[in-house]
Amino acid sequence: MQPVICYGGSLLAFLFLVAIYSRYSLDFPYADQWDFVPTLDHALKGQLSMGGLWAQHNEHRLIFPRLLMLALALPSHWNIYWEYAANLGLAILTWMVLCLQARVSGKTLVSGSNAPVYLIFALIVFSLSQWGNWFLGWQMQAFMNVLASLLAFIALSWRRYPAGAMSLAALFGIVATYSFANGLLVWPIGLFLIWLQRAERGEGFRDQMIGWSGVSVAVVTTYLVGYSSPPHHTSLLHALMQPLHCLVYVFNYLGQPLGQASDILSIALEVLGFGSGPGASALSIFMGLLGVLLWGVTLAQLRISGVPSHALIPWIGISIYAIGTAALTALGRVDEGIAQALSSRYVTMANLLWYSVAVQVFWAAQILEGKLTRVVLPYKVYVLCAALVLASFAGTYRWTERYHVYSALRGALLTGQDPTVLTPLYPPDPSRILERRPLLEAHGLGIFGGQPAAVSEVDSMDASDAPALAPR
Repeated sequence: MQPVICYGGSLLAFLFLVAIYSRYSLDFPYADQWDFVPTLDHALKGQLSMGGLWAQHNEHRLIFPRLLMLALALPSHWNIYWEYAANLGLAILTWMVLCLQARVSGKTLVSGSNAPVYLIFALIVFSLSQWGNWFLGWQMQAFMNVLASLLAFIALSWRRYPAGAMSLAALFGIVATYSFANGLLVWPIGLFLIWLQRAERGEGFRDQMIGWSGVSVAVVTTYLVGYSSPPHHTSLLHALMQPLHCLVYVFNYLGQPLGQASDILSIALEVLGFGSGPGASALSIFMGLLGVLLWGVTLAQLRISGVPSHALIPWIGISIYAIGTAALTALGRVDEGIAQALSSRYVTMANLLWYSVAVQVFWAAQILEGKLTRVVLPYKVYVLCAALVLASFAGTYRWTERYHVYSALRGALLTGQDPTVLTPLYPPDPSRILERRPLLEAHGLGIFGGQPAAVSEVDSMDASDAPALAPR
């Protein structure tokens, strides 16, 4: 029954997400999505330039997400549901790639089925604890970044056709870099992964190191041309002066995919009228620390047991990528408080650590000869799955809370008269909604539908860029 339960559970995780999508999706833009309106307006008027695609949004250069959003918006008249479908499609591809790589990496290590690992992957990939990304089409940048970085690290583990594999990894690294700022980490991590395989790569090892370093310098230098640090970020010096806070922030960030399961207690107390209850930080910090320890210990066990480097390279890569992303976020956000690390938008990145933990714990139990290790494995799977399910349920409830606030403003958005009423849809400056809303109406986009207004009317409207909004 194990394959039936695992594959059936994976399907249920996906269908639950689809069901929530079908019931609680918004058909109008909110938050950072309003920053896409000027780009869309310029594209429709034939005025889109490379500078518009290159333009910095917070610390990010979103070339590939903007291109994909334009490809979806132009034929659909910016039907927001197309962006939701894209998010879902990117997640499905991520799950399939993870499962395929787990099978390829572990085919010489695992004698039985990988089905439990596939189930854990599904519960992580399709978890609603990352609701901040699921229900905001603009956040496809996070899903694109995760998929591209995963593919880059997988390509770096290929031993056949090394030149082609390196080129493909570099291509995916560029997509990751210009989808989300943490994609810059692909380059130093990739160099480290090549170095780890120096014995297996033979004589071409030095040339590959030099080639990857050259591409890395070119991409990073290009990225930094004209770059300006967002003013609302913590200064690097101030962040480095509080290392303990940064460390706690990192563990809180990494542990939230499971730690948010404790939010169920807070939700229950809220529903019963007993206040907000305890936050999720304590469990998230503990789970973050536990996750890093499990990853490090199982990696050491697998290497001591003789597992070849190329089998572990993708999992090492995404784990370091998750830890590095958490560290970079802490350096820029620590002044906003440790609890800020629990933003649902960060879950998608933190998940990368737990993919590696799941597969390495499973392999270690198969390889190690200790009877206790094999006996305990099913209980580890049960606990991990239960925590992921609870975290997903908690995320579902939190999103439905936000959904009811946003959906109640649909009428106010259609009339567009009072910016204070529309504040939840764009907290930094709701007046920008009133500036950009006519652009949607004139072009017949989104909920305004119908026929676009005359071009002269559109040209007379203000499409100035809005101030950056930090992803939360």
